[in-house]
Amino acid sequence: MTGQSTVTLTVVDKNGCTVSDLINLFVRSNKTVVVPTGFAPGTGGNPLNDLLHVHGSSDLVEAIKIFRIFDRWGELLYEAADFPINDPNIGWNGEFKGQDMPAGVYVWYLEVAFVDGQVEKFKGETTLIR
Repeated sequence: MTGQSTVTLTVVDKNGCTVSDLINLFVRSNKTVVVPTGFAPGTGGNPLNDLLHVHGSSDLVEAIKIFRIFDRWGELLYEAADFPINDPNIGWNGEFKGQDMPAGVYVWYLEVAFVDGQVEKFKGETTLIR
């Protein structure tokens, strides 16, 4: 969450003199959650690249509430819900209904619950490499 607050600070010295000023506070939160921009399931002999995972700081993220993958026509190809971030066993394997999807660009959507109680939405795209 990013925001701004204005606070009034008043100081009184030992003689009773008072001075006040406005202070602007800017709050920036670095709630980074990432999905790789490309993955290549079943190629290169590297099983770490076989699933499209959600990555981020487990200290900040309570859970991934929704992770969805869509094709370019908007058809839902994959969905997972209520799982921990960085889980190596949860992710899209590049298939739909048991069939390999063709190489191309796919759209993803996330809803992430953070430990501070905020739920934020993220979206992006990834390239499936065959």
